[in-house]
Amino acid sequence: LISATAIVEAMVDSTGPTVIDAGNGALSVTATGRNVAIATPSTAGGGVISITALTPTATIQAGTRATFSGGTTTSGDFTVAVTVLENTARATASLLNFAIGGGAGAIADAEVTSAADAKAVVASSANITSSGAVSVTAAGTATTTASLDATAGGAITAGIYQAGTQID
Repeated sequence: LISATAIVEAMVDSTGPTVIDAGNGALSVTATGRNVAIATPSTAGGGVISITALTPTATIQAGTRATFSGGTTTSGDFTVAVTVLENTARATASLLNFAIGGGAGAIADAEVTSAADAKAVVASSANITSSGAVSVTAAGTATTTASLDATAGGAITAGIYQAGTQID
């Protein structure tokens, strides 16, 4: 789990009247994030009666943000940018179980939640004068993979297997 408190944030924040004068120089607020959550349990079991279960879960909730809320600002180029290089959640279960009687099961879940977003923000209170390009961008990718590798056998066996992915 990469929780929502693991946020990557670049911020210029002004709580009162502020003047930022970069002249003709560039002003840039950028944040770059990369989150990879991997859950890969494996087990092998056996016996007369054996029950084996695995439930790997990989979840990403952490966002990436760049925020500018400065007061009066003068600059050449002005940029607020967010790049999420990777939001990858991968859950894989590997299970092997042999018994005269028993069961085996695995539920693999990989999720990138809506909280794992990319936001580039210029506050409405900012007063910006730029002699160059003004750019506010946010971009990112999200990938989820859930997979199971299970082998079970015996005289009487049962199994439940489920793999699910979700990108909110």
